[in-house]
Amino acid sequence: MCAILYLCPSPSANAVLDASGKVASGLLMGTLGDLGNFDECLATTVDNMYGERDFTGRFCTVYMNFKNNTFVAKMVARFQEKGYLRDYKNPLNWIKNKMAHGVRQSACIPSTCSAGDLAYIMNTRIMRNVVLGFSIISNTEKLLKTDPSDPADSKLMFVHGLRFYSSTLTVPAMFVVGVWLLLPLMADGPVLNDYKATFLDTCQRRWWTVLLHTNNFSPFLQMCLGHLWYINIDFQLYVALLFIPLLMIRRPYLGALLAALLTVVSSAYTGVVSYLNNYQPAVIFTHTDVSYTIGTANQIYFKPFAHIGSFCIGILLGYYIYVAPKMKLSKPVQVLCWCAATACNLAIVFAPHKWYTDHTYSIERPECLLFAALHRVAWTLGVAWLVLACATGRGGIVMSLLSWRALVPLSRLSYGAFLSHVVILLAQMMTNRERVAYTYMVKPNTPHPVHVNPHRHSFLKTMNYLAVVMASYICAYLLYLFCEAPVATLERTLLGGIGNPRRGSPGTAAGLTVVVPKAADQQTSSGLCEVPTSLAAPRRNGAAAECTQRSHL
Repeated sequence: MCAILYLCPSPSANAVLDASGKVASGLLMGTLGDLGNFDECLATTVDNMYGERDFTGRFCTVYMNFKNNTFVAKMVARFQEKGYLRDYKNPLNWIKNKMAHGVRQSACIPSTCSAGDLAYIMNTRIMRNVVLGFSIISNTEKLLKTDPSDPADSKLMFVHGLRFYSSTLTVPAMFVVGVWLLLPLMADGPVLNDYKATFLDTCQRRWWTVLLHTNNFSPFLQMCLGHLWYINIDFQLYVALLFIPLLMIRRPYLGALLAALLTVVSSAYTGVVSYLNNYQPAVIFTHTDVSYTIGTANQIYFKPFAHIGSFCIGILLGYYIYVAPKMKLSKPVQVLCWCAATACNLAIVFAPHKWYTDHTYSIERPECLLFAALHRVAWTLGVAWLVLACATGRGGIVMSLLSWRALVPLSRLSYGAFLSHVVILLAQMMTNRERVAYTYMVKPNTPHPVHVNPHRHSFLKTMNYLAVVMASYICAYLLYLFCEAPVATLERTLLGGIGNPRRGSPGTAAGLTVVVPKAADQQTSSGLCEVPTSLAAPRRNGAAAECTQRSHL
C-alpha cells in the first residue's frame, strides 16, 4: 500500500485510493468487509487547470454474493477448522445469514463514475472469457461436453444425430475462404495453373459475395467455392420467410395456409422450369453434356426458390410441435408414417443411381420431371416425421441412436467438415503430381469392351473417401478451436452486455446487479445521495453497489 501511494504523485489520487476499503482483516473470525474511510472520500475534490471543480469523491458500497455455492461451502469448511466458525455446528447456515447482504467492500470513485461503471469494472469475467475463448484446452472441453446446459434441452439431443447447429455461419466460411486463397503460397503442382483461374481467381475477385450471402447468384464457374451456396440460401430464406412465423403468432391458420401455398408454388415452379429448359432432375456431374449440369445448378439448385418448400415445412413442423407437444397418434398411424418417411428418403437417395451410371438414360421421362419437382419436399417430409416422432417421445430406438452422446462433438464439427471437405478435394486435385485412375467409362454395345477389375478402383475410391473424411474433421477441429469457438465466445460477451445500462439507471452489467444512486441535483438535506429502499436490497448471487456523494459548493 505504501509503495502504491509513493508511486502516485497526485494527492487526490492518493486520497481516493486511501479512502477505499482493503482486504478485511479477521476474515477467519467472521469479518465480511471493510468500511473504508467515508469522510476522506467525500472530502476529496479535484480542480482542473482553470481552477474549476472537475469532480469530487463518491463513496460506494459494493455487496457481493457468491454465485457458486460450492465455493462458499469449501471456504466455510476450511474456516471451520479454526477461528470463530468452529463454535457453530452448522456454519454454512450461519455464514448465509451473515451474508444476507453479501460480502461488503467499499470503494472511493470519482463522481463522474456511476455504480454501473464500478460493477462493470469489477466484473473481470469479461476479459477472462475473451482470453479463454482462444484457449485450446477450454475450447476442447466445450467441444467434448455432452451434457445439455438446460435439462429441457435433453429432449432435443437427437438433433445432434441429424445435422449441425451453429450460431455463426459467415465467420467460419470467410475464414475458410481466406485459407483457400493462401493455397498458391503453400503448395504447387503441374496442374495448379490449369485450375487457378476457375477456383482461385474467382475467390480473389468475388470473396465479398460470401460475406454478403449473394454467392449463389453468381454463375456456377464464377462462384467462390460453390458449396457455400447452402449458407447463402439458408440466410436468404431465413430473412425472406421470417414473416411467416411472426404471422402465425397472431393468425396461425393464415400463416399455415401461406406456408403450404408457398410449398406448392415452389414445387410447381421448379417442375415447370425443369421441363421447359430440359434441365436435369438433379445435378448429375457424370452426365456427358456438362452444359445441362451447369444450367441445372445455375437456375435451380443454387437458387432459393427451389428450397422454399423445405423451409416452409420446417416452419410448420416447429409450430406444430410447439402448440401440440402431446398429440395422440394410434400405433397403426405411427407405423404408416414411419414406413412412408423411410420409403420417401430411400427413394430420394437411390432413384438417381441410374442417371449417374447410365448416360443413355433419357431425362425427359415423366419420373424425372416428378423427381425434379418433388424430391426436396419428399425428403423434407421424411426428415420432418423423424423430428416429430423424436420430439414427442415416439422415436424409440431411432431416438436413442440419434441421442447418443458420442454424436454431440461430431455434430459440432460437421459444419467445419462441410466447409473444409471441398477445399481438401480441390487442393488434392490441384497439387497432384500424377494422374489418378478413378474408374473406366465403358460405352455399352461396343464390339470389344475393355474388361477391368471394378473392385480395384472401388478400393482406391474408398480409401480416398476415408482419407478426405478424416482430414475434413481434423480441419474442422482446428476451425472450431481457432474460429468458431472464439467467435461464439466474443459474440456472447459483446451481446451479453446489450440492454444492460451502465449509467444512470438500475440494471446489470455482465451479470452484476447494480443499484444506481439519485442524480446530483436530488441531494438530501444532509448532502448525501439517497438510495431508494426498493433498490437498496441487493439481488442474491450477484453484486450490488450503493454510492453516496457530497455536494461541494
